[in-house]
Amino acid sequence: MENIGALIRKRREKLGLKVYELAEKIGVNPVYITQIEKHNKLPPYDLFIKIESALGGTDADLYLPYLNAKHPGILRDMKKRGIM
Repeated sequence: MENIGALIRKRREKLGLKVYELAEKIGVNPVYITQIEKHNKLPPYDLFIKIESALGGTDADLYLPYLNAKHPGILRDMKKRGIM
């Protein structure tokens, strides 16, 4: 599974957004976006939702890797219960 930073970067680039443009849309410093993309820094959930929204809305391609990295136990429980 690809890391969340790489997935965010791919989505941002596909949309033609520069790092500073995404940062401006969600109200953070561009350096923070770079830390997420290049160093796989996991943003808090509320910021992740802003990023996801700025990159085109809810998408399992971003949400599931985030959940796996941030809360792997929840993801395992969801799979065990057949939720996904």
